[in-house]
Amino acid sequence: MGAHAPVPLARMNDAEHEWRAEAVCFGLDPAERDQYFYPPEVRDAYSRPGEHEEEARMTADVMFCSWCPVREQCLAYALNNDCDNGIWAGTLPFERRSMRVHIHDKQRSIT
Repeated sequence: MGAHAPVPLARMNDAEHEWRAEAVCFGLDPAERDQYFYPPEVRDAYSRPGEHEEEARMTADVMFCSWCPVREQCLAYALNNDCDNGIWAGTLPFERRSMRVHIHDKQRSIT
């Protein structure tokens, strides 16, 4: 498992990964998962996406994420667990970082 791999299910409690069994991508072979969700052209959360990165996101989104019944749970998991690599819920790392900053700013303005 590379540095970009998600948290193994064994390290998550039942409530945290129960939704994953309903995901369109559930049960993919690890190599196939990496091909779609962790392609080499997808950079970290601090890099603006390039043309090839957007193509990779669109491929994963069309093949899996856009019609996945647990897309919202996937995005929430990625945001709550600072998943700064790979494609989660059809979003790139840079997009999720921007979402987290926006959420943090909004929470701060409420308090």
